[in-house]
Amino acid sequence: MKALIQNDKTPLVVIARSARMLVESANRGGFDVTAFDQFGDGDTRMGAAHFCLLNDLSTDTVISTIESLNIEQQPLVIYASGVDNNPDLLLQLQQRYQLLGNSAQSVHQVRNPQLFFRLLDDLNIAYPSISYGSPIGHNCLLKRTDSEGGLGVSRASSSSEGDLQAGCYFQQKLEGIPFSVLFLADGKSSRIVGFNTQWIVADNPGQPYLFQGMANRYDLSDQNQRLIETWITNIVVATGLQGLNSIDCLDVDGELFVLEINPRPSASVTLYDLDYAHGLLAEHINCFTGEAWSDAQKQSQVRGTWVVYAPADLQIHKHLKWPLWVSDQPAINSVFNCGEPLCTLQASADTVTLVKQKLMQRCAMMTNLLLDSSRKFESA
Repeated sequence: MKALIQNDKTPLVVIARSARMLVESANRGGFDVTAFDQFGDGDTRMGAAHFCLLNDLSTDTVISTIESLNIEQQPLVIYASGVDNNPDLLLQLQQRYQLLGNSAQSVHQVRNPQLFFRLLDDLNIAYPSISYGSPIGHNCLLKRTDSEGGLGVSRASSSSEGDLQAGCYFQQKLEGIPFSVLFLADGKSSRIVGFNTQWIVADNPGQPYLFQGMANRYDLSDQNQRLIETWITNIVVATGLQGLNSIDCLDVDGELFVLEINPRPSASVTLYDLDYAHGLLAEHINCFTGEAWSDAQKQSQVRGTWVVYAPADLQIHKHLKWPLWVSDQPAINSVFNCGEPLCTLQASADTVTLVKQKLMQRCAMMTNLLLDSSRKFESA
């Protein structure tokens, strides 16, 4: 596949709300990419051979931007966050170009709650009880399928029934530990890349399940690891999923429940990319070419990531010095409202606990740098 892209000069386009992760992995595999995203962070622009900033991920915007490239050959297209919840865009991408990602049909099977939970029933896979009519008791969540990162999850109330719209459902809230599993699939079989601990933003009543970060370890018994492997393979066979995907689960005192499938490369790719000689994007591409997956070279240390949300309304100024452990570095003069995702922190350590501690320390340090930079600019 690498030879196809490089020697035949077939353009490779990556599209996501934030494409930095795909661009970095592409660089490790030796691929030149044209990146489309909505942030235009410095590390994304530096890593991409060409970059296009998108105002939104609507079908018209994405397709017209690809067409404006005036390329002779149809591009190969890989997508990540923000694309899989737009069925019309997915359909247009697969009809117009060579899509190296899940088809609109496969995505519909796992993103549509009626189809997905019916499939889990057929496969005898456990999940928290759901309802499409009214909240389930007093401990219930309202979920939307057109969002990501926990933005579409809220606590349901007795008045929530009127809020239920297409693509929404109620789900029983179980007390357990959330984790995710990154895996590769070729439509017929699967291979687990890793099990991930997940963290949510603390003390955020308005968005109680907002994604904070993750680490590339989660301890499961051998029996539960085999159970997850069976579940993933059965879902892949039933839906034809391909490429890098992830599954969100809940561990309730050793009893496992499936929450949802993310049918595209997820943020956890960053945690494992260094374990593969040519990066995980190359393994993703192999899922569509029939080439064998490479074996990972596991590292001893735990890796983690942490999202920094803007601590106040602020602007990024040129005198701000970014530490080396900061990814998704915003462009100079970028403006953020309080609470918006601003950058991502990286850390490694011997245990998940130590990684989380280091990430929290770095988050406090980064927050101070941002606020101090903003104060210096305002007083200048």
